Parts: sequence; structure tokens; C-alpha cells
Amino acid sequence: RSFPVEETVKVKAAVQRTGPVNYEQLADYVAACDAGWLPLANNAANRGRFPMKAHDFMAAGRPLIVTDVGDLGPFVQQWQIGYTAEAAAAPLAETVLTAVAQPDILRQQGEQARRVAEEQFAWPIVAAKLDQFYRQFL
Repeated sequence: RSFPVEETVKVKAAVQRTGPVNYEQLADYVAACDAGWLPLANNAANRGRFPMKAHDFMAAGRPLIVTDVGDLGPFVQQWQIGYTAEAAAAPLAETVLTAVAQPDILRQQGEQARRVAEEQFAWPIVAAKLDQFYRQFL
């Protein structure tokens, strides 16, 4: 069961709904974040996908705070680019509070996220790996 996030926080005015934003605006919004937050519910749909916005946050040099669902949790742990939490409200809230209380660690994880984005997931690198994969079978 989901609730509007405004109904789950103490200060309802702290939640600002922007509606759709274009790509240029999105960059400004992400730049204003301390971390990328990906609170996925533990269900079949989320276990079988990888949110592309994780890469947007990484490219912007933002660490990730994610629920340990599907490949997302192991991905964050493998590359040491943020925090993972159990997919439940209390553990996720505790993880977020822990993360924001450690701004130096968040900054370091964000720098690591940017390095990983540049060195592992930039389009030229991904395209070269895909090309190499296809060439094995052609």
C-alpha cells in the first residue's frame, strides 16, 4: 500500500512536487541533492529492473541511498557508492539519517560514484563492451 509522501513526513511543506521537468531542469534538481534516493519496494517488478536514474545520480557525482532490492543493493556495495537499507520504512529512514549525518562520507561516495560513472559506465565504454560481445558471436 502506498501513501503520498507528504502524508508520511512531519513537515508536509518540506515536500515539493515539481511535476514533469525537462532534462536541463533535471540536472539542476540533481545538483541540489546530497544523494540520490532510490527507495524500491521489494516486489517482482523492482527485483527485475535497474533504475536508470541511478546512473544519472552517479554522473552528477551523487552517492546513492537505496533499498537492497534486486541488483541495486549489490551494485552500490560493489562500487562503494552509497548506502543500502532493507526495503522497509524504519530501516530505510535509519539509513538516510545515518547517511546525512556523515557529509564527508557522502561526499567521498559521490566522488567515487562519479569516477565509476566515467570509468565503467560512460557510453563509449559501454558501447565498446557491447561491440566486443557481439563480435564474439558474429
